[in-house]
Amino acid sequence: MRNLTVWQTKPFDARVATTTLLKRGAIFVAAMLLLVAAVGFINPIAGGNSFTTYSQLERSFAALESELAVARTSVERAQRIFDYSARFEIPADLAAMINDVSLSEGIDPELAFRLVAVESGFVPGAISPMGAIGIAQVMLGTARYFDPEITRLELLDPETNLRIGLKHLGYLLDRYVDEELALLAYNRGTNRIAQLVAANTDPRNGYASTIMEGYLR
Repeated sequence: MRNLTVWQTKPFDARVATTTLLKRGAIFVAAMLLLVAAVGFINPIAGGNSFTTYSQLERSFAALESELAVARTSVERAQRIFDYSARFEIPADLAAMINDVSLSEGIDPELAFRLVAVESGFVPGAISPMGAIGIAQVMLGTARYFDPEITRLELLDPETNLRIGLKHLGYLLDRYVDEELALLAYNRGTNRIAQLVAANTDPRNGYASTIMEGYLR
């Protein structure tokens, strides 16, 4: 697990990443021009096989395009982290953790950030009066459904807590399909939601609507 006890005090500067990508693009174009010029100059002199030479050229193009795609993906990730860090006024490495864990668990990062904002206000050591723990406010009993051996201390680790919380949210989204019901079950518990629905009582308490307000899928 990453140690998040020391956070960056300053959000990531996306301009640096964007400049890096532009430099990579310029290098890519320059390399291709040099390669084409080299093929045009060397091949007639050496009497080389043009098919072989151009096959090598295609492979070089593919390799450079792949590198540029990786760089572009990195910049897009950095931009998302910068945006979330600035928007929620949280350290960049905390924003990076939420972004990366949510994607690995198949949860839209936007939904994950909204949930954490409501659940704990991004405070990793938050403990609720009901005993919910950590940044995603996970009950120990719920955590042990996904990891039977987990301890209370381990659940206080922000990344562990978030991963289990988002696993639980993913399970609820699969179970209820409806995002609002899934969020209500996350907040109130599946048993309580079942009781209220069975009694023809509206289970809504404002929790889901707070998270979903303005949320664009």
